[in-house]
Amino acid sequence: MNEKGITLFELLAVLLILAILITIGLGGFRSLLSRIEIDQGVREVILSLHHARYLSIKNGFRVKPDFQPGRILLLLEIQGQWKTARRIDLDPDLKIRLSAVPCFYPQGHIVPLFSLEVENREHRYKISASIAGRFKVRKLWKF
Repeated sequence: MNEKGITLFELLAVLLILAILITIGLGGFRSLLSRIEIDQGVREVILSLHHARYLSIKNGFRVKPDFQPGRILLLLEIQGQWKTARRIDLDPDLKIRLSAVPCFYPQGHIVPLFSLEVENREHRYKISASIAGRFKVRKLWKF
């Protein structure tokens, strides 16, 4: 007898194979999302630092980035008082650690030289600044 169709056993086998493939793919997808989040965060930090330098040169005032959880404030020193010039929101899962609080001067340089680390659950990057206002990004291993 030649019946067309699938048996329950064949259906369960196909579902088991699909479940295994989805489980494997989900881990890779989570890793991809984590990498996208950290890359975006590093880009936002670098752009904020470039913007702080630009504001300082353009306006002729000192500019200091203030790194707070989930955001960066660019503070402009006007007549001895620091006023917020711009606010940049970051992913709240990002952690940022500074070696020193930088200040951008109208001549375009940064004092003191600093480095900062940006990290999330799986990835960690180090951003170093030169006195000329250039930034170098390195990926660090996270254990």
